[in-house]
Amino acid sequence: MRSAVNSSLYLFNQTFSVAMEQMSATSEQGSATVAEISNIATHSAEQVQNVAAAAEQQMSAMEEVSASAGALSELAEHLNNLVGQFKL
Repeated sequence: MRSAVNSSLYLFNQTFSVAMEQMSATSEQGSATVAEISNIATHSAEQVQNVAAAAEQQMSAMEEVSASAGALSELAEHLNNLVGQFKL
């Protein structure tokens, strides 16, 4: 009977040891996955900042183009008035 109990305890210890190793491996995989997700999130945040900066630069450029177009329109109107003073 004692041998059967010892055998059962040994088998339980072996099973428990294997289960703990599997849990440890799963935990390590989970930690690696969380670290990878964190890196992806950080990279994504950096890319969002880059896109925001590019959008801001594009908006600034569009404002400059709009101002230049307004100035060109005024020059064209002034030139049209000057040309209108000539009679054929």
